[in-house]
Amino acid sequence: MRPCESNLQKQDTRFRVPVSVEERVGLALWRLATGNSYRSCGLQFGLGKSTAKIICSEFEQAVFDLKDRLVTFPLTNEEIGEKIEEFEELYGIPQIVGAIDGCHIEINAPPQNHEDYFNRKQHYSVNLQAIVDAKLKVIHATARYPGSIHGLEF
Repeated sequence: MRPCESNLQKQDTRFRVPVSVEERVGLALWRLATGNSYRSCGLQFGLGKSTAKIICSEFEQAVFDLKDRLVTFPLTNEEIGEKIEEFEELYGIPQIVGAIDGCHIEINAPPQNHEDYFNRKQHYSVNLQAIVDAKLKVIHATARYPGSIHGLEF
């Protein structure tokens, strides 16, 4: 069993068979990819809104618990050199360690300092910034800055 799978696997009970790990991951990824509501995502998978919300929260917690194993920025000269070589081999671009991008993750307005989280797209958010290597593996990510901040640095 994979590490994340053990965090998401639920036991059968006398009352029901649990939602499979594959469906749970699918639902959570669908929600993250589309930004659709819990109700809409739940309906897509034949589940209720509250079940979809719980599944998404548990998936996010499982990924967070594994973040140090999944997301690692190259630190040594050797690791950095390997990343540079990968970019040049795969894309013909010299001297690149990673590609960076960001997006807004929509949130409910926080009770304090809500104006800091109101972004240029006219909704409340936090900024997600990620760096990927040549093989599109996330090597760094941060989501701690309010939506009103532009141009993050890691």
